[in-house]
Amino acid sequence: MQIVEAEVITTYVGLGSNLGDRAGNLLVAVRGLMEASFTVCKLSAIYETAPFGIEAAENHSPY
Repeated sequence: MQIVEAEVITTYVGLGSNLGDRAGNLLVAVRGLMEASFTVCKLSAIYETAPFGIEAAENHSPY
């Protein structure tokens, strides 16, 4: 049996949520990555922005 050393690849992932418990949804997504054996090194703060490109933006929560 040949043993192959795993290659480490640095990846940056952007996540977003605009429904329900937005912060909770992001946490579930990060946990999902970790459960799939991804190593999560750092997390940024959560940034909320106004909706873009929506005519009735006042009816939508920030992203």
